[in-house]
Amino acid sequence: MNDRRYQEFEGENFAVYQRDVNTVLDRLNEIEARLIILLLTLFDQWHYTIRNKDPDFCFERLSVYQDYNTKLAFYEEWLWNVPWTRYLEYLDLLRSMNDFTTSLRQNRSFTMIPDSINPNPDGMALMAVEMARYFAESGVEASRMN
Repeated sequence: MNDRRYQEFEGENFAVYQRDVNTVLDRLNEIEARLIILLLTLFDQWHYTIRNKDPDFCFERLSVYQDYNTKLAFYEEWLWNVPWTRYLEYLDLLRSMNDFTTSLRQNRSFTMIPDSINPNPDGMALMAVEMARYFAESGVEASRMN
């Protein structure tokens, strides 16, 4: 999740985010879909700062707010509470991505998010592993269409 503005916190934009998340959840609840909140993935601010010096960097034009992760933490805090108030399941992808990145950041160039926003195949694989673990632990079995 990102708000596509990459700037300081804006109350109006956050209110739209809250409204839209609740609208989607309401609609999915109406059709009795299994709802699992996926908590945010990482915005790699450190890598963005380094890559932003490269004139070929695709997101150089964004001028990302230097404390953008703090803003995302505010969004995540709200989103983290949604499953508790709606009795939904949730999966925290941010923690696993952040822990993995931190453990390998001894190599200063390591990232699973080379453009700082979208996970690369390694990041997607980590997300897939976390989802597989979640479903294995929850005892959910897939059904097969014949």
